[in-house]
Amino acid sequence: MQRKNPDRQRVALVTIGIALVVVIGVISAAFVMRFVLPSKNLIVAVDGVEYTRGDIMRELRIKQQSAAIAGRVFPVSEEIFKTFNELVENQVISLNAPNLGIAVTDDEIDAEISRLLGPTGKDVPADESQQVEREFRERYRGFLNLLHIGESDHREFVRTYLLREEVRQLIGDSVPTVAEQAHVYRVGVSPDDEVEIMKLKYEESLVRDGTEPEALHEAFKAISREFGRDGPELLRAGGDLGWVPRGVHSEYDGVIFDLDIGELSEPIPSLDDPTAVYFFMVSGREEAREIDPASRNRLKSNALQNWVNEKKKQHEIFADLNSDIHAWIANELRTTNTVTPTPQANPFGF
Repeated sequence: MQRKNPDRQRVALVTIGIALVVVIGVISAAFVMRFVLPSKNLIVAVDGVEYTRGDIMRELRIKQQSAAIAGRVFPVSEEIFKTFNELVENQVISLNAPNLGIAVTDDEIDAEISRLLGPTGKDVPADESQQVEREFRERYRGFLNLLHIGESDHREFVRTYLLREEVRQLIGDSVPTVAEQAHVYRVGVSPDDEVEIMKLKYEESLVRDGTEPEALHEAFKAISREFGRDGPELLRAGGDLGWVPRGVHSEYDGVIFDLDIGELSEPIPSLDDPTAVYFFMVSGREEAREIDPASRNRLKSNALQNWVNEKKKQHEIFADLNSDIHAWIANELRTTNTVTPTPQANPFGF
């Protein structure tokens, strides 16, 4: 029987050890290059307050997982741009909120989380409060686990959400409750569609039935349902956008408020879909009409946006979201979407 050479065996073990170290080193380096370093890259800075790719990923994961829990579609590309802009805007809001006398307390954060995840209905009897609190904490821990974040990160997310909403409400107090409004209809079509036939059918309806509001409604509903490429909700409504004040569809105000009653507008390029054009019609107009809650809410958001845009000019802002960064973020979101959708209330309405 041949004896093993201890020196040769030692060399073999050392060689294997070195090989393992190299392999582990390569894997570790690849992991750092793939996951650690990119997440630390700067993406936004406002007056020296910096946000990295990791920060925007945390915000997006909260929204992504919340949408999945509620069984909603999460539009990745749209949400990346939206959240990127919100990083800048929310920091500007945070820096200027104290000048407005606005701050969010821990109690307000607790109340908001409890409102969304705590017990609903009647007040909890005193003898059941401890049990209810334990159930709430368990539910909250499960929620955080689904979001893959810690409680402190989530509380900061809620604080930012509440601060933005409080500033929006304060700035929105300047929005009037009564304004000039038009009853607006819209149909979206492709430029290659039979547009001339659509216009002819509409004109024939006016000649036959007149320009009373109900007749205009029926005439537009007919062309909307035959030629329209809008979403199902607007198609069901026959293209009826309702009573609209200036500012709700601000990009098209110049068209809407220059139309005569019953007049079909020229084709207007859609700002939402480069492959579509819009035709507008106004069936009525009032100089002073009460603004409905949905339109006033939209005007409040517009007022906040205008306020933030003005405040941005007073701050030093760095923002970088190019196609490579967008692709990296989108890929990370695809690999972390692990929640199985279940129909239930959607916390925070994302």
